[in-house]
Amino acid sequence: MGFLQEMAIREKRLWATLLVDAIVALYYFPNALVLIMSSETGLVSALVGLVIKSTMLGIVLGLLLSLLFRFAGAELAADEREKRFAARANVAGYWALQVFAVLLIWQLGASALFPNFYRIPDLSNPFLIPHLLLLALIVSRLLKSGLELFYFRRGY
Repeated sequence: MGFLQEMAIREKRLWATLLVDAIVALYYFPNALVLIMSSETGLVSALVGLVIKSTMLGIVLGLLLSLLFRFAGAELAADEREKRFAARANVAGYWALQVFAVLLIWQLGASALFPNFYRIPDLSNPFLIPHLLLLALIVSRLLKSGLELFYFRRGY
């Protein structure tokens, strides 16, 4: 646990954000995919229950990591180097979000124009598209946090 005392508060926050987002996403998306692909009658109530469980998981993990990382103390203002790291990570996350959105729009358009030819996933399920968009947001945030942490640790 000595390495935790050597980390800056900003780096601890990045690790906590990355871990909470990754664990909640790894819990939520496989369970949501199973629910969406099944032909259950109570799909909406099952998804609401999954959202509530995932939210509670995120809150509990956030509290545990804040106790583990001990975010006490004043965080110093970001210097130019840290601002540059955050900006570069934001750009990468933004590009990932854009690429995912363009691919989703392409898939929607192609499956509508060529229904028998270009039907890779079945996008007729109304619950699938919002979950794909949510997945794009999560991937974008994970990429942003991971790259910012990488730049912070690497120093360039």
